[in-house]
Amino acid sequence: DFEGASRVVELNLNKNYIGPRGIKPLLEAIEHCSSLRYLDLSSNFLDNASVEMLVAYLRIPSVWSSLLFLDLSHNPISNPSGRLLLKILDARPTLLIVGVNDTLMNAGLARRLDMICRRRNFSQRPAGFDDDKLMAAVRIHAKADGT
Repeated sequence: DFEGASRVVELNLNKNYIGPRGIKPLLEAIEHCSSLRYLDLSSNFLDNASVEMLVAYLRIPSVWSSLLFLDLSHNPISNPSGRLLLKILDARPTLLIVGVNDTLMNAGLARRLDMICRRRNFSQRPAGFDDDKLMAAVRIHAKADGT
């Protein structure tokens, strides 16, 4: 637990080469970021085992309970990760966007994740919800998806 962790709202760790060996120390370091809403882990060479570790944290209701946006795009993750992410979307109705663009996941599974995210009820937003920030993320997500 580092000082100020509870005030961290956004972590953009895009292109930090975290990889499978770095994901566990990272997750341990940010576990207490209780206000975290945006987590970008895209382009980090994360694999299915990395996503499995991430999902283990997401299964704990008190960890990142404010998380709205998770980007795992441009990582070599495949269908096992997609199936885990589907389960997390069921367990976390406030998680609005899960980015999986340009992964090894089959197109049908990636589309299913995207459809669930698109159907999320935006009227159930948590207090202090930043519409502009989320909508910018939605636009980036949609542009990367080609929609």
